[in-house]
Amino acid sequence: MLRNHLKYRGIGLLLLLWIGWQLPAHAQGPYRDYQTWTWFQVEKQFTKHYSVSVQYQLRTDNTNGAFQWSYFYLNGEYKFNKNFNTQVVYEYCTSYQNDVHSFYWGITGKYGLGRWKAGLRTAIQNEVVHFNPQYSDEVGNETKYEWRNRVSLRYKLFSNITPFIFSEPYLRVGYREPYMDKMRNGFGVDYDMNKYNSFSIYYLYQPLFDITQYKIENIIGIVYSITFPHKKIHWNKFFKPKKTLIIEDGDDEKDNNVLDKS
Repeated sequence: MLRNHLKYRGIGLLLLLWIGWQLPAHAQGPYRDYQTWTWFQVEKQFTKHYSVSVQYQLRTDNTNGAFQWSYFYLNGEYKFNKNFNTQVVYEYCTSYQNDVHSFYWGITGKYGLGRWKAGLRTAIQNEVVHFNPQYSDEVGNETKYEWRNRVSLRYKLFSNITPFIFSEPYLRVGYREPYMDKMRNGFGVDYDMNKYNSFSIYYLYQPLFDITQYKIENIIGIVYSITFPHKKIHWNKFFKPKKTLIIEDGDDEKDNNVLDKS
């Protein structure tokens, strides 16, 4: 009984924290957009510390019922230990108007306490528009340099189910005066089918503080991720779901998802 009570208190706390972050943004009436992001990732662990992953992401604009962006990611990650890692990411995104190349480098620190795990990632990112020179001269399409800081909180509900929330402001630098470009706020659930296959579903609330228009993007995301570990793979268990178990300790070496790599 006590275990179930603590479990539901954990979920309720995650939702209350997220709602509290959103209340100030709802005080105004900006333009609202509704999108769907679909992700697929393949990750290969070459050693216990080093891994490389590739991702494809399709973004559709539900407001207009149209394709918006395609994103391709190449990510290299080095884990110093279970609580500290660094990443280098190349990102290519394309639409009907623009091709954008982006690079970022980030450092992530995590701290676990029982079923809870808090994380902080800080990263520097740039974005360069290449598709058509006439767009790169327009206000808002110049090369961007951003400082990103993501705060996340995860709760190990069961052995393979983990709710999470996060918030990440983007501070744009190197252009006029530094200002907050946008802010990502989200919550969702990870489901690890086994140590090779995992799924995530999430909601993302993303205000964009444009110089001409205040816009809010409401995003539903679905993620499927495949991981090939550095150890020998047991192919007969590759698609075999593991049981959902009640656990005493939330510590788990697989404590991240695709959102941590974007």
